[in-house]
Amino acid sequence: MENLTYNFSKLQIEKPNLEYAKVLSNIYSGEDSIQTLFHLYFYQSLIAKDQFDEYYLVLEKVLLVEYNHFKLIGELIKLLGLKPTFNAIINNCFIAWNVSNVDYTCELEKMIKKDIFTLKLIIQDYYEAIILIRDKYIRPILYQIIKIEEKNLKMFENFYKKRYN
Repeated sequence: MENLTYNFSKLQIEKPNLEYAKVLSNIYSGEDSIQTLFHLYFYQSLIAKDQFDEYYLVLEKVLLVEYNHFKLIGELIKLLGLKPTFNAIINNCFIAWNVSNVDYTCELEKMIKKDIFTLKLIIQDYYEAIILIRDKYIRPILYQIIKIEEKNLKMFENFYKKRYN
């Protein structure tokens, strides 16, 4: 599984930009965000352990990937001029991330479907961020994250097909 690691001391941006930071804040901690995905995978890994061993191993790997994405986007938000809080920013209002964003189902089929659905939403958010963010250093990072997330999506879809089709 491909992972995205960076030397955070070498991360750079063209210049601070609060609008770009707000866009990334929504990906970071919005309703359907990296934070939601991370907590969803974490919860599911606790449920899957000893019950769905193969899926548990998949979740453990993608958890590390999402952790790195979470940290990377947080560092970019900071460089752009905002604190990387656990809030989305919509119409200049801070909307706190909430644990109710996580689906707490314990059924494997529903968990996989939720993972696929949420990952598709986040990938779409990354594409929308690329349209809005014109920074020559940030855009390649977002494209690289999308590439990794699309591989993860394919892995989840294949796992579902193998198990339920």
